[in-house]
Amino acid sequence: MEKRKEKAKESIQAVLPILFIVLLLSFTVAPVSASILLEFMIGAVFVIIGMLFFSMGAEMSMSPMGERVGGSMLKTKKLWVILLLGFFLGVIITISEPDLQVLAAQVPSVPNMVLILSVAAGVGAFLVVALLRILFGIALAALLVVFYGVIFVIARFVPDNFLAVAFDSGGVTTGPMTVPFIMALGVGISAIRNDKHAENDSFGLVALCSIGPVLAVLLLGLVYPAQGSYVAAGVPEAFNSVELGRLFLSEIPYYLKEIAGSLLPIVFFFGIFQLVSIQLHKKTLIKICVGLLYTYVGLVLFLTGANVGFIPAGNYLGTVMASLPCPWILVPVGMVIGYFIVKAEPAVYVLMKQVEEKMYMKVTSVYGLTEAAPGMTATRIDDSFDVRCNTVGRDFEFTEVRVIDPETGEECPVGVQGEMCNRGYNTMKGYYKNPEATAEVIDKDNFLHSGDLGIKDEDGNYRITGRIKDMIIRGGENIYPREIEEFLYKLDGVKDVQVAGIPSKKYGEAVGAFIILQEGVKMHESDVRDFCKNKISRYKIPKYVFFVKEFPMTGSGKIQKFRLKDLGLQLCKEQGIEII
Repeated sequence: MEKRKEKAKESIQAVLPILFIVLLLSFTVAPVSASILLEFMIGAVFVIIGMLFFSMGAEMSMSPMGERVGGSMLKTKKLWVILLLGFFLGVIITISEPDLQVLAAQVPSVPNMVLILSVAAGVGAFLVVALLRILFGIALAALLVVFYGVIFVIARFVPDNFLAVAFDSGGVTTGPMTVPFIMALGVGISAIRNDKHAENDSFGLVALCSIGPVLAVLLLGLVYPAQGSYVAAGVPEAFNSVELGRLFLSEIPYYLKEIAGSLLPIVFFFGIFQLVSIQLHKKTLIKICVGLLYTYVGLVLFLTGANVGFIPAGNYLGTVMASLPCPWILVPVGMVIGYFIVKAEPAVYVLMKQVEEKMYMKVTSVYGLTEAAPGMTATRIDDSFDVRCNTVGRDFEFTEVRVIDPETGEECPVGVQGEMCNRGYNTMKGYYKNPEATAEVIDKDNFLHSGDLGIKDEDGNYRITGRIKDMIIRGGENIYPREIEEFLYKLDGVKDVQVAGIPSKKYGEAVGAFIILQEGVKMHESDVRDFCKNKISRYKIPKYVFFVKEFPMTGSGKIQKFRLKDLGLQLCKEQGIEII
């Protein structure tokens, strides 16, 4: 009962900040429909319950399964058998990972099964490398330098869209299935070694296995042509309670099937080891089976809540905030939301627990920058788990950290956001032979300005909230993309639109509109400008209008708005348009 209460508390603490931030944005700068907001809140409930079940299940099943399989593998004295089993285990675990299905759908130029099997083979191969490292005590740093060197060489010859997806694909090995099992596998294998470094060498499996997917996708990029693009799913809305219920209930059968398919290969593999080698006691085996059931239920609820409630709300909020009069708000908001989303990831709890329990140590964090080495703030081992996970701690001894208002230069009160600044022995004297650059970051009081935004709480701990970003101005006039985008959406035939600044010799920047038309619709640039005349201010009318089939996207399907400027210049050059 006490364990369930602890897990429930962890789940609620992980999700509540995300819920609070989204509600705050929704009620202030980024209004959303009541339907989407309600979907998000119901999704949050699913996520909390799912995390509760998963964290309990992973502790009861995935971790002990991995440890026992790892220990059992080494009972054979034949190295080739160990490596062969390791390879197949890596392949099976990777194919079982739900994140891999999402990745495959984002690479239209490669058949899904080809990419899935390639990534799985990559993980399997590097799991073998990781096992060899543990068995023979090979330095992890040397292996990482060599293999990432190979990756960077190949990356020079791979199309940009494959490059982005390749490095994103490393996230497959940090999913909810892979982390608990692989890390526990390392613990089981390292236990065979009796030297003092064995426990430390049990870590590093995930780091090495992450190389496999990156290398696999890069190699596919050399074979398959770069074509097609990933199209993000639309945002479903429910107009009554029945439709709202159907949104969630209709997805549960899908995830029941998907997670069952993900777990069965691992269960089958473990079952073989149980019959042939492990032969666990009945009581232990029942506990693992119950844990697997918890894991199954938890993942189904978590993925249903995340994909039905969280992702649509995130997509919509991102679109709304990107078009705000102050788009820089995306930086601090994105940083804060990203932090809590990672914190809410089920695998993170498993990782933290194994680090603290298996290595008999507490994890602390250090914040700083190269100009203030080795850091500005740090958490302490005697801090609570919450402080160590949610803050960057207090000032280093014999240094001074202040949160300074960028406009007034005065120190901000507790709880008020400002720029993180540092003064002390750790602060650099200046940039080599560059006094101008030095003066930009070190003020008259010798405080180094980091460019990071943060706050100081009542206990003296600091939280990093984002980065400072300059506002874009056109000839002295502030132009807000959202206003123009919302107006252009009213033009018949427009499916999607993004507005960005195009470098201008005369004004600094000019308005550029990137428009995706509905299927079968034809339109001319003059049609867009005529639609705008006498309806919006003249300086807001797009100087440049580009009809495109897609927007620049990240490997995870997010619009890269900063790349629209370069795209606009490229299209102007291709179309013979003079930049004024």
